Amino acid sequence: MKIFSILTIALLMIFQAVGFAATGTFSASGEYLMSDYDTPEIAEEIAPDFAKQNAAEQAGIYPESYSRMVNFKLADDEIKTVASSKVEVLTKNISRKSQSNGSILLRADITATVDSSELDDFIKQTREERNLPFNNTWNCKE
Repeated sequence: MKIFSILTIALLMIFQAVGFAATGTFSASGEYLMSDYDTPEIAEEIAPDFAKQNAAEQAGIYPESYSRMVNFKLADDEIKTVASSKVEVLTKNISRKSQSNGSILLRADITATVDSSELDDFIKQTREERNLPFNNTWNCKE
């Protein structure tokens, strides 16, 4: 068991330089509930934006946490995630569905290519600002 653990750690160290950033194809959906002040044209632009966000999050996110202790008690605790990618929509299908309260729900289903190299650039910049090593892994713990 000890040898397996050592081999696993060695492999992770060897392959940590391999970038996860790549262009991939993702299927995603996004929904938008029209308000009384929206036009169908505006709503048809917003629903695909939510779908693009979903696709970018599927491609990769960078979680970051910050906690501050004062007198051994938690004073501040913050967790944020960052998704930074270039999303190009290949196919888009928008459907409308009437709700029981009279409002209209728009759903956008897309297929998109996502280039997540910008996320690696963001992680590298963030780590340089904090003087931390950049090991090109999105799920590393600090």
